[in-house]
Amino acid sequence: MTAPSSRSTPPSSDWRAAMAENKRRQLGDEFSGLLAAISATEAVRPLAEATLGVFRDSEQLRRIIETNARVDPSILQGRALEFLEVLKFNRAAAEAGTSLHAAATHFSDPHAAADVLIQNGEDVIKEVQAKSYGRAADAARTLAEEKYQGMDRLVPKDRFDEIRELLDRYQQRFGLESPRDEALGDVADHLTDELHANGIGSGGTTREQAEFATRHPQAAALQFRGAAVLKEVGQAGLVGAAVGGGLQGAFSAIHQGMRLSQGEATATEVIVITIQATASGATRGGSVAAGSRLIAIAANEVGLSRVLGEIGPGAIANALFEAGLSTHRFARGEIDHGTYREELGGAALRATASTYCGMAGQLLIPVPVVGAAVGAISGYVAAAVLLESGVLGLGSNNIVAVAEERQAAIERECAAAILEMQRCQQELMDLEEAYGEGFRNTFSPLLDELKQHQQTGMHRNSLERLVRIGETLGHALPWSDLEEFDAFMLDDELELVL
Repeated sequence: MTAPSSRSTPPSSDWRAAMAENKRRQLGDEFSGLLAAISATEAVRPLAEATLGVFRDSEQLRRIIETNARVDPSILQGRALEFLEVLKFNRAAAEAGTSLHAAATHFSDPHAAADVLIQNGEDVIKEVQAKSYGRAADAARTLAEEKYQGMDRLVPKDRFDEIRELLDRYQQRFGLESPRDEALGDVADHLTDELHANGIGSGGTTREQAEFATRHPQAAALQFRGAAVLKEVGQAGLVGAAVGGGLQGAFSAIHQGMRLSQGEATATEVIVITIQATASGATRGGSVAAGSRLIAIAANEVGLSRVLGEIGPGAIANALFEAGLSTHRFARGEIDHGTYREELGGAALRATASTYCGMAGQLLIPVPVVGAAVGAISGYVAAAVLLESGVLGLGSNNIVAVAEERQAAIERECAAAILEMQRCQQELMDLEEAYGEGFRNTFSPLLDELKQHQQTGMHRNSLERLVRIGETLGHALPWSDLEEFDAFMLDDELELVL
């Protein structure tokens, strides 16, 4: 009986083709998710500005209320009315994409007659005085003061009708005979229950809402922030789903149409696959776009918005979505640990390249969104190519990892050579220490004298020094003076033995 072979069967060409197709589809899905996030970022830009404004204005609301925490809420609600209306107006103006902006004067000029200034860019187009009293007569009397002439008179939304009726009754009863007719008439002409300018309105605030903000400033701020975030994220999700679904549907329709024309699929299969691709693209596009806005909002809160740029949140959200899919496949046993690490590392590298190439593109092409989009797409494509070629990334496909063992062997040989060189160097140092002093004390003087006699032509003395060098080395030369040297040189039978 023959034992089964333990050698693994090499992957077939069909298996390799299927893996390559899956990899291309995965990169296509990830790329469509990035494009969906970029498109959503531009589409919700007004909402993003509105969200930033809400966070800023709600923080001012919280500060003013907590600073005056000891003031009775029934009194402090008047101040809260100003800041609530500013917040709502700025949110509406930002969502409409206008340059209008409202600001309370409490921090900039606390002694100003106007409580709120509405500006168009740098120009003040309207001054507003806000009052919230328990009795309509008290509100009308205060609003009629001369210093408020020509200003809008802002009152709580639920007190507007009562004050308006009071002013109408007064005019009907006293008419032009009243000395306060002009002042109260100005109040009636400018009375409003909301901040408004150039078609933009805040929507108004009731006295109850103002008192709630004074009693629960944190909850009120969270309420406005949450609503702004949900609106921005929800709209981004819708845009991302439309873009992602459209891209995936179009790509799938083209690919499946080619298969249909070549007879590789039926019409029913083509329709089903295209619908599935569209739904998958919409899911990914919506999730990535919504996630990118959440990341952008969080980054702005912690001061990292400049580090990530416009494209960074989308790239990070896209990488997180891809990491989630890889984790799901790994948990189900569809991929091994090495492939899992490779996919996570690839997603992170593509996201990093997209982020910083997007920032570079924005600097090189100073056109909003266009420069960042071009840079991000270029960075993504470059990173994907480098990963697929094995230059970057983790796993067996990395050509750097393939040469790792060879590099380690070279490092081991170099380390051994360094140790051998250190040993030889030490031996030379030991020899120098053992014989160097004797050489310097004995031979150096003799050599110096020999050189000196040679240079001065004293050959007899030079020969004497040469004889002494031989004796020092333990070998006697066969002559001791110049005559013996001449005789030695003339005798052919004699040999010099060293």
